Amino acid sequence: MFYNGTRPQGGHDRGFHANAPPALYPRSSCDENKLIEKVSESSKISKKDVHAVIEGFLVAIEDSLKKGEKVALVGFGTFETIKREARIGRNPQTGIALIIPAKTVPKFSAGKAFREAMNATVKVSAPAKLPTSVKSTAPKKK
Repeated sequence: MFYNGTRPQGGHDRGFHANAPPALYPRSSCDENKLIEKVSESSKISKKDVHAVIEGFLVAIEDSLKKGEKVALVGFGTFETIKREARIGRNPQTGIALIIPAKTVPKFSAGKAFREAMNATVKVSAPAKLPTSVKSTAPKKK
């Protein structure tokens, strides 16, 4: 599909890269309620129980990160914290320098199996050479 560079209707194009077709950046998402529903259906556990498990899981990760511990889920990824140093930034409108304070932020690194699952594609093998009986349809140069 060729993208002609026009922007979506509605006056803005938030969420779209200026040079990419919208089909490459789907806007669907899985919020907490959809996640609870999917887990409930696949595990045959009530939504109420799934909600409690997810909340407990998130609290446990948060508590571990606050203590400075890493949380590693083999095959999925690792949650950890990193310290950002204080730095000088600039207000883009006025150019005035300002101090951005140091802070600790959470970081997630996807595991190998998770990355591979996200990038899994159907491999199509192409012939190394075209058969000699196939002629090119490209116009010949003069």
